[in-house]
Amino acid sequence: MEEKITPRVLDNSALGSWAGYVYQGLCGIYHCIRLIGEDRDKYVGYKLFLDSYEDFAIMNDADKLVSLHQCKDEKMVKDYSTEYRKMRRKLKILEKFCADDCKLYFHTNKIVNSGEGIILYPFTDNQVFCGPGYLLSLIKNTIFQITKKEEATIDMIVAKLVSLIDKKVLDIHQRYISKSNRTTLKNIAKSEHIEFNDIIDILFAEVEVFKYDRVNYINHIKYKLLEDLNNICEADERLDVEYQMDDDEKNKILFFVNRICAMNVEEMERFLQRVHPTSNLFERNVNTFSDIASNDKANCLFKVVTGLELLKEDLSWDEGKGKETPTSLSNQLKVPLLCKKIIDNSKNLDVLYEYDWLIGDVQHDVSNIGEYLKKFSDVNGIHEDGKSIFATKKVGILTIDSKKNGKYD
Repeated sequence: MEEKITPRVLDNSALGSWAGYVYQGLCGIYHCIRLIGEDRDKYVGYKLFLDSYEDFAIMNDADKLVSLHQCKDEKMVKDYSTEYRKMRRKLKILEKFCADDCKLYFHTNKIVNSGEGIILYPFTDNQVFCGPGYLLSLIKNTIFQITKKEEATIDMIVAKLVSLIDKKVLDIHQRYISKSNRTTLKNIAKSEHIEFNDIIDILFAEVEVFKYDRVNYINHIKYKLLEDLNNICEADERLDVEYQMDDDEKNKILFFVNRICAMNVEEMERFLQRVHPTSNLFERNVNTFSDIASNDKANCLFKVVTGLELLKEDLSWDEGKGKETPTSLSNQLKVPLLCKKIIDNSKNLDVLYEYDWLIGDVQHDVSNIGEYLKKFSDVNGIHEDGKSIFATKKVGILTIDSKKNGKYD
């Protein structure tokens, strides 16, 4: 009887962790664009499968698998002999779907020992390991070598590729998450893939720099936030043990980023509106992207999330004083100026009708942002009744310490 691999084997896939989520996608992008760079015409009919046959897999234009890839972005060096055995076993199970010379690649961010039949992925001519940060730079450099486009356009291309991968990963996640799904992996995989031709179109399309469409813009911000949070955690691990995050703080940030990974575009857009209330999410250009996707905003969110109790599933708190959201509000600006920026951005903050408190790394509390409506000039008439949420809805700002100590006055 033929052995079938069901979606249950995917329960521990990279979709479950933010580091794996980012790393797996980057590895898939990098491998595909390298192949396209070698021979664009040869790979036109190829397909990329994500989290189906393996973390990712490549199928040729004859519908035969030519390579299976597993990706591990680990904090510690591990013995992967068990993983190698599983890869060899999976190759045997999938034998009739594979080309005769189907290869098994292992991508990792650490120096590890190889195993029989396993190829440690050659990220460069002399390096078989690569972390997410350096991998991103390799992707950008490879795109430049292929397209000769300027840096800003390359950033746009990367955003579109990440968006393409992101949407497919989320689609797969939503289909596989149900334990009642008994469809064989082969059938699922056939309906869930990315055409190399789609990747080629993105690489060589004539794009107007920073004219982002909504989906690519939101996903680019999402990915940048995940990358920044990952970098903060990696920097933390390089500190002496006594200065590192404790396990409770690590669990809080891991929960936070895993929830972000699971968000679709609509959910992410609403989330970004409330955590960055001073930023106009709908004016999509290079300046607004630099603002909303800045390292400073990621640092502030990190401080709020790790400094308070674990967030609920929707990344909020509710302690009986109203619904509360973490924000990137910073103590680098005086609180009245923060209030002015929030009020001026009120037309984009309908999401705050659901919230009563904005929690930030701010200098002091504000019981009601609306109290500032009469204190600022209103050249655009946005402070009038009915034109600003803060004219009819009480929304306050709390410091981390006030939230922690239950001071809502």
